[in-house]
Amino acid sequence: MEVNAIPRKNNERKQQRQGWCKVAKAAEYLDVGERTLREWIAKKIIPFTRLPSGAIRLHHETIDAFLKKREQTPGQKSNEDVEIVDDICRDLI
Repeated sequence: MEVNAIPRKNNERKQQRQGWCKVAKAAEYLDVGERTLREWIAKKIIPFTRLPSGAIRLHHETIDAFLKKREQTPGQKSNEDVEIVDDICRDLI
């Protein structure tokens, strides 16, 4: 083995971390149950991709962005949330 060679196991983890993952792995990463994550997907709370086979995949960058958004102070609304509420209120007037 070369001194500068990256061990295969670490390289595989790096590729998985940078790419797409299955629902079970995403749920584990988010520290929620798979059922909870599937509910979020059904409600379109978290972005996902559905493959032609019907399988669902989530991208790690999207998951990280989702986590960052969720880390806001409880009760604090994001600008996106405020814009959605404003749009709904405008439609009611």
